[in-house]
Amino acid sequence: MILREEVFSVKRIFLVLILVALITGVAISGAFSSLDDSRTRQVILERWETELLRLMEEWMIPGMTAGIVYKGEVIFEKAFGVTDLSTMEPVDLNTLFQIGSTTKAFTSALAAILIQEGLFSWKDRVIDLFPEFRMQDTFAQENFLVEDLMAQHSGLYPYAGDVLAMWGFGREKVLEALPYMRPLYSFRAGYSYVNNLFVVVEEIMMRKTGKEYAELLNEKLFEPLGMHSSLATIDEFLEASNKVTLHMYDPTGPIAIDPNEHFIRWVEPVFPAGGIASNIPDMLRWVNMHLNLGKVDGKRLIPEEEILFMHSPRTIVYGNSLEPIRAYCQAWVYEEFEGQKLIWHNGDTSGCHTMVLMIPQAQLGIVILSNVGGQSVPDFLAKAFVQLAIGREPSLLKNLQVPAVVKDHPERRVYPHLPLEEYEGLYYNELFETVFVETDGTKLTGRAVGGSLHLTFEHVTRDLFDVHILPYLKGIHQVSFLLNDQGRVEGLLLWEPSSADPYWFERKE
Repeated sequence: MILREEVFSVKRIFLVLILVALITGVAISGAFSSLDDSRTRQVILERWETELLRLMEEWMIPGMTAGIVYKGEVIFEKAFGVTDLSTMEPVDLNTLFQIGSTTKAFTSALAAILIQEGLFSWKDRVIDLFPEFRMQDTFAQENFLVEDLMAQHSGLYPYAGDVLAMWGFGREKVLEALPYMRPLYSFRAGYSYVNNLFVVVEEIMMRKTGKEYAELLNEKLFEPLGMHSSLATIDEFLEASNKVTLHMYDPTGPIAIDPNEHFIRWVEPVFPAGGIASNIPDMLRWVNMHLNLGKVDGKRLIPEEEILFMHSPRTIVYGNSLEPIRAYCQAWVYEEFEGQKLIWHNGDTSGCHTMVLMIPQAQLGIVILSNVGGQSVPDFLAKAFVQLAIGREPSLLKNLQVPAVVKDHPERRVYPHLPLEEYEGLYYNELFETVFVETDGTKLTGRAVGGSLHLTFEHVTRDLFDVHILPYLKGIHQVSFLLNDQGRVEGLLLWEPSSADPYWFERKE
């Protein structure tokens, strides 16, 4: 029973909450009121476009497209530059780019749809849905829930297992390798960004529906959203006529990756974490669905509560009660910036960089696509638009004045290596299995027998070599050959950033 005084108290609290909500809504609306006036909006957009073109030139970005939606209206949609530096074919709005890790949000949306269909739930244990699921941390293995898979608090080292995809292994190896991945810290104890667990989500969805990930994407999201140009396989992207060429930086600037270079397929084994290709019109429809809390053209595609759940902070990245907070959600990032609540995610592939940013309370969405990897210009530009729209100078752009390609590297003393023939042989590791190392007399090359990519070894000093996957993709991995007391190579250590300890390969031949 509630006493009369308590009833009045509850009513007062309820009225206060309504007032706070109204004030908050007015504040947010007021913050972006400049976008409601057509003349002021045009000034902001022209200033922003000027900054975009300046940064494209400074960072030598061949091509970009950008789109902005506000209160359901597309207020900016333009293409800049070229698809390829050799052909100089211009980019247009329908040109396809790889969207990288912004794919993750499509995977979480697929999961939300299947959850609404009753096939599983966010709270289901992964091991009950995928009995082969294994991790080194047995507590994590037994208690991992579906909602943990996409919240980036697994406890694994950042980018755990990506080396397997980069060396050309398939998705089965990515799943099989999970128990080999050493934890960095306790399960759910903090933020750590990985791609491999999105393959586990894919496996669960495939088992529950009997359909491939690409089929689910087309059926559940692309078709209902009208994203008719978006592609759900690497093959479709490579075969598309209106697509960008992928570019990476080398010391002189961006260089095109040969479309026949197999490394372009490295994302295939972890496709649900970063494989989709799309364009600006399609991506704006995707963003608008989120801003409309799951509705497309007035029809419900995803329940509102599921959209809000996907946008809800799950894992704190940084921040506290006195400072802005950044947190990971379900394949989205929540961030407090300039007094606004942002929902965003970026993506970087072997040759594209993408940024998707939303402010749901303001009904504002921004998408920027670019065709060179290894830079974050789209990320900064999206936030710069937020600053301009609320009447501030885009001050954060000052952090983007020096492209990474012109950075100097300190000189180092180099000691000679053994005759290259002495490093040749077959090397074995339980996870990677057999790696074959050989020489043509001038350089060392290698290949994991179970993988598809050829590796080039560049001498650093003595028995230490950088491992290159492409001539312009360098320094991600290193190998150090170890000698026994007789001076014969007995094995090698593979150093790669997603593992604290190197992988030991014993020489077999």
